[in-house]
Amino acid sequence: MRSKRTYLLGILGSFGLILISFASWLYLNNHYLTRYNPITNNLTIQKRSGLVRVTDSGLVKIPQKLLRSIGFQPQEVQNWRLTYRGVEIPFWLTNSSAAAELVFYAPPTQSEYSKDAYFVLSPRSSPIPEKDNEVYTSLKTLDLRSIIQKLSNGLKGYILVPTVIGEDVLYQPLAGGDPWFWRRLVSPSEQEITFSLKQAVQGKALLRVNLWASTEAALTPDHHYQIYLNKNLAADESWDGTGYHQLEAIIPATFFQKGINRLSIVGILPPKIIVDVVYLDSIELYTWQKPILEKDQVLVFGVSDSSAIIDLRHLFNPDWLLDITNPLSPTLANDASSIENPGYVYLAAKSTAIQSVNRIETATFEEKDLPFAHQNAQFLIIGPPDLLSPLNPLIELRRREGLTVETQDVNSIYAQYGGYPEPQAIRHYLQDISSLNPRLEYVLLIGDSTYDPKGFENDTTINRLPTFFIQTLYGGQTSTELPFAVLGPNGLNFMNESDHYPIKLAVGRLPAQNSQQVTNYVQKLLAYTNLQRPASPIKVVAVADPQGDMFAAEAKTFLDFWGESTTKELFAPPAGSTTTASAINRYFQNGTTVLGYFGHGSIEMWGKDRLFTSAEAAKLTNSPSFPLVIQLTCLTGYYIHPKIESLSEALLWNPNGGALAIIAPSSLTLPNDQSFLTKSFVANFQNGNHDRIGNIWMHTLSDVALNSQGIRDVLATYTLLGDPTIIVK
Repeated sequence: MRSKRTYLLGILGSFGLILISFASWLYLNNHYLTRYNPITNNLTIQKRSGLVRVTDSGLVKIPQKLLRSIGFQPQEVQNWRLTYRGVEIPFWLTNSSAAAELVFYAPPTQSEYSKDAYFVLSPRSSPIPEKDNEVYTSLKTLDLRSIIQKLSNGLKGYILVPTVIGEDVLYQPLAGGDPWFWRRLVSPSEQEITFSLKQAVQGKALLRVNLWASTEAALTPDHHYQIYLNKNLAADESWDGTGYHQLEAIIPATFFQKGINRLSIVGILPPKIIVDVVYLDSIELYTWQKPILEKDQVLVFGVSDSSAIIDLRHLFNPDWLLDITNPLSPTLANDASSIENPGYVYLAAKSTAIQSVNRIETATFEEKDLPFAHQNAQFLIIGPPDLLSPLNPLIELRRREGLTVETQDVNSIYAQYGGYPEPQAIRHYLQDISSLNPRLEYVLLIGDSTYDPKGFENDTTINRLPTFFIQTLYGGQTSTELPFAVLGPNGLNFMNESDHYPIKLAVGRLPAQNSQQVTNYVQKLLAYTNLQRPASPIKVVAVADPQGDMFAAEAKTFLDFWGESTTKELFAPPAGSTTTASAINRYFQNGTTVLGYFGHGSIEMWGKDRLFTSAEAAKLTNSPSFPLVIQLTCLTGYYIHPKIESLSEALLWNPNGGALAIIAPSSLTLPNDQSFLTKSFVANFQNGNHDRIGNIWMHTLSDVALNSQGIRDVLATYTLLGDPTIIVK
């Protein structure tokens, strides 16, 4: 009997061990950041920072499963912080259990470079992201208090509900500020817009129609629009000139109806005005409504009096009620006792209406990603990992030449500076490195960019590494790499205030979308490096557009700047010539050192006569002899177009020919302003004794006096495309 009992106990013991092992396995898999620490013999939680992306403003919750993925435990809530652009913001737990979810308010935000808002949830033991000085300007503030005052302080027992109607679908670079609009209006015309109201409107309402006029005339006024709401005239206004204009009207509740409403925008062409083009940005409505909160609804609203929310709260019966008057410091107002300093803007929501985050991205970075890790670098290459990997042959080549070359994953830079994929983060990173490392001289930015980084019309995946957007005199919004090279001032005011641009770094951009483009470029560069040129004079060719006498004169002046030891040739074909492309092809083939173009230009071609196009650039077979191409024209370096490959990009990506280094514009500028650039460029090229192209370009930009806005635009929008460490042969 004793042996049977021992045998039975052994079976039960083994079965118990199996159950314990299975339970341990299940726990470790469900808590996959839990690790066994052999030093302390304890189970520890690895805490790390997480990046939370939010597309729509409002209340957001992070499920417990995602919180566990970064080591967040509800009982240690005091050891965590949530930040937006370096500013700590409040958050709450849904309950005190181990399954509690984290809830926070994501305010409406605006960024030129991202549709999403980024929040960092991190342990308090980790470094806090640097506070963005522009954090408050990145918020879309809702000033309901002033609107309430316009409506005679509203109605007691009702709430003011804002409604914004519109989409971002039309890109207009000439518009200052936000260049995206909803509809294009050409007078005379009429466009009808419908919207729905779930309940009847009370009292008076405020209507705003936000427009941007793109045309103007010598006559005043040159714009006239009428707004009808359900066939009732709501606004009738004329104004003058280009730019933004807001039609505002206070209208009675009788103009509205429960259900479908029709708003008509009627453009009336003023007398003697030939054309009137206006873009519709958005329509704003502010209406007094009964305080009703439906299931799965989030409601943002204003109140007529700072204490009115106390009286209205019981009518909502919300699960969540927040005072969001200060969008970065929202406070809970779920009961009257919690309302100490009532505000004017509130958010009410049912728990079922809170949007849920479906992933948390890693926001951690290693020591090798910190600025001090690059304190010895002379040449730093920044880009996404898949575009950095094909650069190994280039890196090895430059190291053999004596340069200290290092690379940096751009995503780790974003993580250090608040999470946003913005060019400001890269600039701050370069500023911090430069303060530690005066030896840093060259920077290569690897990755394409686009004027549509938010993906309103196009795929956002083509935005591999963002560039800065600026507003120019003639071309409107375009790209600039200049802030990456000028590191002293914290902001971008230097672009309008400096007498000379204090260039700190030689910056080049390789606007690649994929690794194959990078591979093709590197192979061309290696072939060029191995090229053995006979000892002969530099050969410079200037191509002049025949559609304009000044272009031939500018091209000749450019050639005259070069010394007598330089072989020089002017190509000025007659207007209407059909053989210019083949002639330009020969200049690429016959060992030209520097090829300059002077004339009209667009994204894909030189000249109005299609002297040379992207298609022809893609067919060149001049490898391994690649000229440095400098283009004194317009738009041929506009690599930010999401659908069109620029002429300069075609020259870069052609695996059998084209160019390795290109200086090209991303905007519209005038020949008189461009001419200052050529003299400085030639002088620095000759004085540099075959310096690397980045040094030549850096000194060129530094030498030109900023005497006009046109010259400023030239220096800001002409970009060095290619490796800045190339030595021109």
